[in-house]
Amino acid sequence: MISNVIVSLAIRFAKARFDTEKVFDVNVWGSLGLTQACLPAMKKTAAEHGDASVIFILSMSMRKIRTDETGYASSKAALHTAMQALAVTYGPDKVRFNAVAPGWIGGPNVEVYLQMQEASRGITNAEARAEVDLGIGGGAGELALCADGAAEGEHRERHELREAWDEELAEGRAEQHL
Repeated sequence: MISNVIVSLAIRFAKARFDTEKVFDVNVWGSLGLTQACLPAMKKTAAEHGDASVIFILSMSMRKIRTDETGYASSKAALHTAMQALAVTYGPDKVRFNAVAPGWIGGPNVEVYLQMQEASRGITNAEARAEVDLGIGGGAGELALCADGAAEGEHRERHELREAWDEELAEGRAEQHL
């Protein structure tokens, strides 16, 4: 199971209690609720097939702190800690818990962030885009491949992952949103 839930609100912490609760409701409690609902099936799968995996998609924001992301950054850090606790708790049942914490992934959320930066800071789209390195880590497809590799516990070469992803794109089994 791969849990990739996200909500991010750029808000000042001093006025943020309700909005920060919304971020935690989605990013932390949404992920943990989904995990809790799937846990019986994950344990059954592990018993029948030797193991099962849960992968949480975190964010670089829990380590690379930016202005007005207190709720988002701390929610992803909380999910990271929950993942570690779940790994210890359910490891004996052969249910593995891991996480991937990617950098910028091009897509609608990044475009909204860029627009917010333009509006709040009075900068151009090019200036906002220059601060966001979308060349690191690739797009959503590479994130999916990393999560898949973490779930399988394998360390495949990057070019093999890229070839598999390109094949899926060519055959229409995947979409890339950049």
